[in-house]
Amino acid sequence: MRNRKTGKIYRPNSPAVTDFHTSPARYKALLGGLGSGKTAAGSIEALKRIRAGYDGAIISPDHQHFIKSAFEEFSNWCPWEHLVKQNKTEKWWLFDTGAKVFYGGIDDPDSWRGPNLNWIWFDEAARKKTAAAWKVLIARIRIPPNPCMFITTTPRPHWLKRVFVTDPPVFEGKNLTAFFKTSTRSNVANLDPVYYASLLASYTGKYADQELEGEFVTFEGLVYDDISLETWPLGNLTDDDLDLTPADPVTRTTSNRGRFDPGSIPGRDCLYRDTTPNSKLATLNSKLKYPIELAFDDGYVDPRAIYFIQPQPHRNRILVFDEIYHSRHLENVCVSEVIDRCKERGWPLPVIAIGSHEAITLREEFRKANIVARHAQHNIIEGIKNMRRFILDGNGKRILAFNRTRCKSIILELSEKYCYPEASNDRTTEKPLDKDNHAADALRMWLWSRQRKSFR
Repeated sequence: MRNRKTGKIYRPNSPAVTDFHTSPARYKALLGGLGSGKTAAGSIEALKRIRAGYDGAIISPDHQHFIKSAFEEFSNWCPWEHLVKQNKTEKWWLFDTGAKVFYGGIDDPDSWRGPNLNWIWFDEAARKKTAAAWKVLIARIRIPPNPCMFITTTPRPHWLKRVFVTDPPVFEGKNLTAFFKTSTRSNVANLDPVYYASLLASYTGKYADQELEGEFVTFEGLVYDDISLETWPLGNLTDDDLDLTPADPVTRTTSNRGRFDPGSIPGRDCLYRDTTPNSKLATLNSKLKYPIELAFDDGYVDPRAIYFIQPQPHRNRILVFDEIYHSRHLENVCVSEVIDRCKERGWPLPVIAIGSHEAITLREEFRKANIVARHAQHNIIEGIKNMRRFILDGNGKRILAFNRTRCKSIILELSEKYCYPEASNDRTTEKPLDKDNHAADALRMWLWSRQRKSFR
């Protein structure tokens, strides 16, 4: 079969994909990483059944996912000239082979209790947290010959693992399931090189095992499990650590403002600066070539965490070099402590403070001290994923550098305290415990905002 978009003829990209296509199992799954070609394989498997004239269904976890993933890929392989009829309201196609194909999302599993089919392709089934959809769909494949449900998905260690690995259904002593694992690298010939490089840079450790290698992974314990104090040898602060090089006498304009690219280090050229008259960001002009910034997470009974940060693109790192971490201090007191710390150590004032959106009073106090203050808001899970690659990127490089003598609280949180619930199974969808996370949250919000320009 030929891809209508690229002109390429379909060929399985690994032995696992070949085995998936030839397996006679009633329930079979192709487990693969991002960009591994699993959705293309699902499309081809569906088209084989359509050519044979068998009724079936193409299903995604929800309708939006169907449109963006399964349908888009299937459309590239499907010979639409063989479509003779369709019903967009009831969501089915009729092909000239006699095959009727239902399609859509399974937002409500009960809505799929009607059709009797020969086959079902369930794309990205693991996005469903419970087996409710699976249980409804397996009851729909009842029309011979050889009824089959095939899944293409990135694995998750929940019901999917139970069905295909730990407790598969058996009939007359024979396992009714089969699963096959393929990886992102097995499909590298069909991937854009920049896309592939960005995946390698973004996913590390167990997360890479799951998202790139297609492995079942159980996440336990620490949120940032790539932490190792041995990799951060900074001790007492020296002139070689904090860069106090004066700024060049250059006036920037609004056109120079922007975000830094994924994987790069935010530096002077990436500051959110504006020399427009009366601009609220005009005070971002700094005395240093690589200005000092602040990351904060608010608190009173819980600790308030404030971190001194210097992006150092010339050293390919982000230096976290001092902290203020304590409880029961009023906002104006904490800002005074920031100013006093800078005076004591001969540092210019930070140019900007970025942190939690709840900290309205703290932001006002920063502004009174002529420090621009912005709040950061984003999805916590996505923010954690973003922060991981600064701890350890796909090339084994650590972008974040910590002063171990002065930043003890954040190192303690990251290396020992900030954890997932004991029963956590899916790091991609489950939030960590909301405790021992104040320093970690401050840094997470700063990293997200400085990269994505998402503060206000």
